Amino acid sequence: MVQNKKNGKILLEKEDGETFKDFEDRCAEYSKPKKKKKKTVRFKKWDCKLVWGKYGNGHFALELVDVLDGSPVAVATVNLPSQNLEHNEVFIKDYSENEGMLDALVQAGIVEDTGRRVTTGYVTVPVCRVIVSQN
Repeated sequence: MVQNKKNGKILLEKEDGETFKDFEDRCAEYSKPKKKKKKTVRFKKWDCKLVWGKYGNGHFALELVDVLDGSPVAVATVNLPSQNLEHNEVFIKDYSENEGMLDALVQAGIVEDTGRRVTTGYVTVPVCRVIVSQN
């Protein structure tokens, strides 16, 4: 395998002892479009996939559903309509039945903690930046 210095493309060369058929198969493997693997989140005892939504005020909503049967596990976000967010930020519900949600989402590479907090009622809610795309 050689990388072209001009355009960065990978050029495949037949290796010593490799049959033409094996070379063809290897070339076909390189040219296949790579599927993006959906990120999963381990929250408590569930392996979950992320479902995107929006609240009425335009803030993103993130829900976790079980990867096995699609049943709802938790709503990961909370809507605080009186608070402003950047376009890629969310309020994570990391209290009550959602305790541990922030750590689960950070470990899964879904969000990063901005360090900012908003107090609402009796709880403090972390503001996080979403670092994955919806697709």
